[in-house]
Amino acid sequence: MINPQNSTTENMSVSHQQSNVKPLIFDLLPTLAQHIDWLNLDLVNAPVQKINEFDHQHLWIKRNDMINDTYGGNKLARLEFILADVLKQKKSHVITFGGSGSNFCLALAIFCQKLGLECTVCLFEQPVTKQVQQNIKLLHHFGAKIDYIPSILTSSFNFYLRHRLTALNAYFISPGGATVLGTIGAINSALGLKQQIDNGEIPEPDYVICPTASNCGMAGLALGFLLAGLKTTVIGVRTGRDYLGPVPLNTPDTVQKAMLKTYRYLQDKANLTQKLDLEPPTIINDFFGSGYGFPTKQGNSVSQLFKQKLDIELEATYTAKTCAALLELLKNPQYSNKNILYWHTYQHKNFKAITDSVNSADLPSNCADILNQLAPITYSS
Repeated sequence: MINPQNSTTENMSVSHQQSNVKPLIFDLLPTLAQHIDWLNLDLVNAPVQKINEFDHQHLWIKRNDMINDTYGGNKLARLEFILADVLKQKKSHVITFGGSGSNFCLALAIFCQKLGLECTVCLFEQPVTKQVQQNIKLLHHFGAKIDYIPSILTSSFNFYLRHRLTALNAYFISPGGATVLGTIGAINSALGLKQQIDNGEIPEPDYVICPTASNCGMAGLALGFLLAGLKTTVIGVRTGRDYLGPVPLNTPDTVQKAMLKTYRYLQDKANLTQKLDLEPPTIINDFFGSGYGFPTKQGNSVSQLFKQKLDIELEATYTAKTCAALLELLKNPQYSNKNILYWHTYQHKNFKAITDSVNSADLPSNCADILNQLAPITYSS
């Protein structure tokens, strides 16, 4: 195994001091750089694209699918700070948790392999789609150890207790990178939009529409816009469970708590004195369907529409449901003259050549079952 401190990964810088670029949040809050590190994953400021195909005069898309050539999506902004902390703590093994089609788990596996880090992903069952099958194959290809237990409760126990008792020196990452550092990554992305506004690439949005499943993405955007002095309102579309038993997972209160936790961290570590009013945000619940990862009829229809009109790929778990909510929102006269930005979070790279080469026999037997048993999809309304 490559020692991460001695990694010579091409086009990657392990410290902001060693790079010609630095995150925008270090410009806004310079003293923060004394407390956290940053890993240059060679990301670009995701471009913004004007959309005229949906009978709305002021619609834009933030193309996070184009943020990186290796792998796109919004997860990488979080990993720039999280993986920097892994290296800072001199950890060689990273463990995280998610659904069997988790894009965060895949992004983590890809960049752990680049850095020579061992990666374990604790997975629970979600509906089997082609995207889920692809991610299982890619996790294997990029060297992740897959610990798959279908039951979310048992898999949660596996991640939160068993692995912590047996992998004492590992670095544990909450699902979706939902940590203070992950939220700071989302704040940095929000500051990237402020830069594009200042450059005249896009007018200041009245509303940004984004999926929410792990809280930190939406929390970071909302907090980042406030720090940047924007009046933009973030509207989340719930794509994850709101509760697991009595435990709240994705609610306005949980997003607000993520904002408050990060705000207090910045007050402590970055001498942030700016007074912010952190109200519970707006979350749309009507497009979740039957459950996490379950495709919906509306989402499927919107996916076809985005592919035909924009050549943009959506997936069933997050982006299809978010875009279904977006198109419904555009019908409301309240938003007809508003600047609206859809925050696209999926990746763009075509991995077919890799997935075609993966030998499913090398996977754990229950994962091989996922690959061999693509059930007919029943769409919820």
